[in-house]
Amino acid sequence: MDSGFFKIHRKLFNHWLWDEKRKYSKAEAWVWLLTNARYINESTSILIKNKKLNLNYGELLYSQDRLSKEWGWVRGSVNKFLKLLENDGMIKVVNEIVITRIIVINYKKYNKKGENKETESVQVWKQFINTFGNDLETVLKQGNINNISSFEDLKKQLGNALETKRKQDSNTFGNDNDTHKKKVKKKESKESNSSSPAKKPDEVKVSHKVRIEFEKFFLEKINEEYYWTVADGSNCKQLIDKLKFRLDKRKKEYSDDNILSSFKNVLKYLPDWHLQHLSMLNINSKFNDIVIVMNENILSNKNNSQKDDIDEVGH
Repeated sequence: MDSGFFKIHRKLFNHWLWDEKRKYSKAEAWVWLLTNARYINESTSILIKNKKLNLNYGELLYSQDRLSKEWGWVRGSVNKFLKLLENDGMIKVVNEIVITRIIVINYKKYNKKGENKETESVQVWKQFINTFGNDLETVLKQGNINNISSFEDLKKQLGNALETKRKQDSNTFGNDNDTHKKKVKKKESKESNSSSPAKKPDEVKVSHKVRIEFEKFFLEKINEEYYWTVADGSNCKQLIDKLKFRLDKRKKEYSDDNILSSFKNVLKYLPDWHLQHLSMLNINSKFNDIVIVMNENILSNKNNSQKDDIDEVGH
């Protein structure tokens, strides 16, 4: 059992089992170092006690007091453990006066991206959901999908459900085509005679655009596809409401384009911690903190073009 590897998602370290109050073993402390090392393969700058430091791939910047608190150890034990790892060629420790830099040796071998291949079952479900996601409940009922005994049985029943839905859609389209044209024409006539103000942007459409932008950003930074959940959808909607509030305070129209532009600026100036723990939950829950840090960074750079960017999010 000393060859190969298996993936552990970083969400494990936010799980209640891992959060149990305890004194870490040496193995747990080592895993903590691997987890909290910078895994994005590009450098970033961090301001610590008025000193600007670069944080590179496979490195950590933590005080030994902070490690002591995280691991439940006395500070002397932390120092001895770091020396133990350094003597074994696992890390390199560099004192930066204000902080300790820990460099994980050969970090790439612990942070392999893998080929991210999907199982056949995932591919089948993705095809099914992508094709009929909005009518999923109806399709499942019409397809009579139940009593599944094997994956082959699941594929067969899903295939039957898809075929049934296609036939129904084809028949319905033929019968309702003329009626649909009349409704569209009536609606266009009504809208042309209406003097009411423009409607607010379609929230479903906006949230979809925000989701696409986030998934693209996640893939670019983490080099893996983001697994979107129902909870992410809820966090996305709350985040859009916050972006609208900021735009409203700036007396700007919260159109689709303005909301999406604001979200892009949030991603553009995400603090390093959020890049290492990238999720819709963290962006939504820490939104005000992100805006504060973002404002500070832009003001410190004194770059007029960047100041214009933050206006889209608001102060």
